[in-house]
Amino acid sequence: MRTGLSFPGVSVRPYHRLTISDGRDGAGLSLKENLPRLVAAPLYFAPGAGWRYSLGIDVAGGVLEKVEGRSLADIVWEK
Repeated sequence: MRTGLSFPGVSVRPYHRLTISDGRDGAGLSLKENLPRLVAAPLYFAPGAGWRYSLGIDVAGGVLEKVEGRSLADIVWEK
């Protein structure tokens, strides 16, 4: 995604300082806990100006939860 966000595993200091989880670090943070941390981090570049592996898909998941009014897990597993 071209969101301007980055990925904690790419040595982005603000992400480490804010203890943003990439989901692989064993932190056990929920999306609801992690998104406020991600929002507090500066963008790596202006949205649309570049591409980098990022947690942009997590933000999209958070938007889906708000729009649907239910958990991302429920949305994904719906048949």
